[in-house]
Amino acid sequence: MIAILLPILELAVLAALGLMVGAMIYTSFVEIPVRQKLDGPAQLLNWQLVFRVASGFLKPFGIGLFPLFLVVWFLSGNWLWGLSAALLIAIQPFTALFIAKTNAALIEINPKEATEATKTLIRGWDRLHHMRTVLITSSFTIALIAHVQTA
Repeated sequence: MIAILLPILELAVLAALGLMVGAMIYTSFVEIPVRQKLDGPAQLLNWQLVFRVASGFLKPFGIGLFPLFLVVWFLSGNWLWGLSAALLIAIQPFTALFIAKTNAALIEINPKEATEATKTLIRGWDRLHHMRTVLITSSFTIALIAHVQTA
């Protein structure tokens, strides 16, 4: 039974994680460069709109995916699944420690009142987001290697 179930669970983890990676890479390499070309008020408005949608999708998705990772790790016995899960869950404390304060500040600013300081906050957020992209891309890569090892 496990021989049938494990590959299905692994592919489910990879598919869900792949969606998250795609969203994070899109933000890092499309949204952020385009946003940086806008003036301060437009940058903030864009950030606020994207943030609301992305946080509503990515946070619960990542938290919900973590238990599935643990099941795959347990069933496979492959430590790489555990490492991949750890990198995925590391995004939560990283965000709480380094990004949450900036998120709260940017949400509170009225786009009509955006200043150069607002643009500086957004640029700082952008750099921190790139670190999350590295974490999730690493998680995906390691999960893919783990899947190939068991295939």
